[in-house]
Amino acid sequence: MAPCIDIRDEMRMKNHFQIPEEYKLYAIIAIGHPAKIANPRPRLPINQLVYNEKFGEEYYKEEV
Repeated sequence: MAPCIDIRDEMRMKNHFQIPEEYKLYAIIAIGHPAKIANPRPRLPINQLVYNEKFGEEYYKEEV
């Protein structure tokens, strides 16, 4: 499952889903399976993102 939140064109969404004019759209959440599997994005190691008590103080002493 892959959720996707979007609200780019409110009038187009209202027309497509036949939503009355007096309603305001804040978000459309589409949930489903992706058409193809994407390659994983490169990520920083968690020990470079999570700190203990203060910035730079390692929370994890080894790679998780």
